[in-house]
Amino acid sequence: MEQRVNTKNISYFNAPITNTKPVEKVNYVDVYQIVTSDKLVETTNELRGLCNPNAIKDFKATMLPHITPSGICYTRCDDGMKYHNETICIDIDGMESEEQLQETKRILMEDTCFYTLMLFRSPSGNGLKWFIPIDLTQCGHRKWFEGIRNYLYQTYGIVADEKCVNPSRSCYLCHDEDAYACEEILNNIKIKKDEK
Repeated sequence: MEQRVNTKNISYFNAPITNTKPVEKVNYVDVYQIVTSDKLVETTNELRGLCNPNAIKDFKATMLPHITPSGICYTRCDDGMKYHNETICIDIDGMESEEQLQETKRILMEDTCFYTLMLFRSPSGNGLKWFIPIDLTQCGHRKWFEGIRNYLYQTYGIVADEKCVNPSRSCYLCHDEDAYACEEILNNIKIKKDEK
């Protein structure tokens, strides 16, 4: 399933989360390279060393760059969306063990109803960020979110974060050397390397 991942443009924001104006336009190839590079290793490790929930929340808000996975924004709010890239990010948090996280990751990657563009561990370390294409000619972003959320719960008992319903919702970036990327993303990275 060809997804033209190099045209699925996203707004990228520097930390802190109060920054509502993007600094650049990126795509899923760029995001995968950021997540799997060494760029956010130290910040991610420092975050995962924290125990206090408020400290964790504050650290993410002040230290992590973020993106709007569903498209380009003039400013980070639904009314500030320039266009939708027909992608949605599903956030699954609160895994109780590494085994549960890895099993959930396997389930999502092998699901036959949705095509996984990219999948990586959340900044806290106990959740997943799942990026999948959607067809906006069928219904709008919010309907897709509600349908996917219900599907995950009814099919697998997986609970997705209900706060991710709006298309301008931010997604924090972190380091995950084991992040999954679809074949199109990996092929685009190879093409970039071959062109150098």
